[in-house]
Amino acid sequence: MTKIFISYAHSDATDVAEHLFKRLRDAGYHVWKDDHSLMLGDRFASKIHQSITEQDHFLILLSP
Repeated sequence: MTKIFISYAHSDATDVAEHLFKRLRDAGYHVWKDDHSLMLGDRFASKIHQSITEQDHFLILLSP
């Protein structure tokens, strides 16, 4: 299964990132998005680093 990491700015791209997350997940991809993949108490920086190394592709949303 293809794994995709979504990177986005919370300040202005949350809605777009959530839409893409749902569409990609529903299409059968394994999608990593922070608010769905991080658990309470996770060490943010180390989890992000670990997750980045485990993904096949990155979807980076650029915004102002």
